[in-house]
Amino acid sequence: MVLMALGESEGLTSLQFILLFLGSLAAWVSSTLARERLSLASSIAVLLILASFVPTPVYTQYFCMPLPFLLVSVVVSLRDARSRERDAAAAPSARIARGGLRGGVASRRGSATRSVGG
Repeated sequence: MVLMALGESEGLTSLQFILLFLGSLAAWVSSTLARERLSLASSIAVLLILASFVPTPVYTQYFCMPLPFLLVSVVVSLRDARSRERDAAAAPSARIARGGLRGGVASRRGSATRSVGG
């Protein structure tokens, strides 16, 4: 194993690149389905991957530039998914608390107007 390469492959066929690319692809699909904008890191990674195909002989070393952005994209998407999950779990209790508060304010207003007017 050559220093975390986990094989003899390099560039597009390395295990690290494939895992980061698949993780970023999942993040892109998730943000698209949620109708959210891509993160800045994801946008830069897409542009750098496309730019890596521009030179006539495409060498594997061209694909090292998007790696940090792919990594940041995966980390940001995991953080966003976790916060969405936390918000979804807290949503029912927040609705109940807001509904209870609104009901209390409405009943107080109704009793105050009745006592003043009556």
